[in-house]
Amino acid sequence: GAGDWAGGASVASWVQGLAARSQQARAWLAAGEPPATVWLGGLLAPQAFATAVLQDAFRFSPGMGARARSLDDLRLRAVVTGVTNPADVTSAPPAGEGVLIRGLVLHGASWSTESGSLEERPSRPQTLHEPLPVVSLSAVPEAEAKRVAMRAGSTAPFDCPVYASPSRGDKTLVCAIALPSREHRAEHWTARGVAVLLREP
Repeated sequence: GAGDWAGGASVASWVQGLAARSQQARAWLAAGEPPATVWLGGLLAPQAFATAVLQDAFRFSPGMGARARSLDDLRLRAVVTGVTNPADVTSAPPAGEGVLIRGLVLHGASWSTESGSLEERPSRPQTLHEPLPVVSLSAVPEAEAKRVAMRAGSTAPFDCPVYASPSRGDKTLVCAIALPSREHRAEHWTARGVAVLLREP
């Protein structure tokens, strides 16, 4: 929105972003169904979209009502896939099974596709951010959310904040996603200021 420009983006990049957001919305409307991957940064209200993922799971996932009494019992589950080119994804997940998100940027750490976890940035210390592969965003009952991240073999999952813009704060916080970390405890990444952004700074 207009706040992106005020948040530090140049007018040229704001106009490019507006055109890309418009293109995503027109394609979605023309198809009449969700795209194979959703550019979360291209949505006007990404926080509302994250809530809609929870609502969709509660309504359509088989057995979800037995595992969660209400929407408040659900948490977002993020799985970073190995897909680096969103064009390789040809269809969206079925209703209730989440969405595939593209265009996320990891700030302050690297993502290892080999180990499926956060890692330090030894090969690129001069860069602070890098694009994440496509992320599968779904909903699970709160009790299952931590177990899923721990099963990935991490020391402890890092509840990584996701911000709509590089201007971090309560107004730009979209959600938090648990990312596995094999090398370090969650406190390490918190101290480093690691976050996921919906667009590059």
